Amino acid sequence: MQYSLKDNATGGVDLVRSDPKIVGTFHDREVALQVLNLLLFPAKFVDVPKASLGDLPSAETTEPAPPERLPVSAAKEVVPAQIHYDLDSAFKRIRNGEKIADVAADVGTTMGSLRAKWANNQRYINATVNAANRSNCVLCEKEFTPSAISPDKCARCARD
Repeated sequence: MQYSLKDNATGGVDLVRSDPKIVGTFHDREVALQVLNLLLFPAKFVDVPKASLGDLPSAETTEPAPPERLPVSAAKEVVPAQIHYDLDSAFKRIRNGEKIADVAADVGTTMGSLRAKWANNQRYINATVNAANRSNCVLCEKEFTPSAISPDKCARCARD
């Protein structure tokens, strides 16, 4: 913000505040100076004559050529990856206490992949082992696996 003094027509002095604002951004300083001069001195602006229709190139030459289309290859059939290692022996090694990263390096897979397969296997084992031990809750009749803390109520009913 800038302040300046300006003499007015009545003989007094006006205190003027100006708030600068960005009107435009230019990449070329010469163009910016031309626009500034146009804004500051509009009377000195010389009108450039407009081109006649004969001076303009034809519409055929001004249109850009359409981009060339690249050929699209035919769809390839996706073949699922084949597991080339024995998961049972890998799971046995993990159960015996070996690190998953070490087992994965030995069998030729990533640790994340083997960890996911191990977790899925553990979920399956827990679901099948506990299937025979399930009973119904005495309050809500929902099937649950009994525990030592709550042998006759599911976790939701035991909490209430």
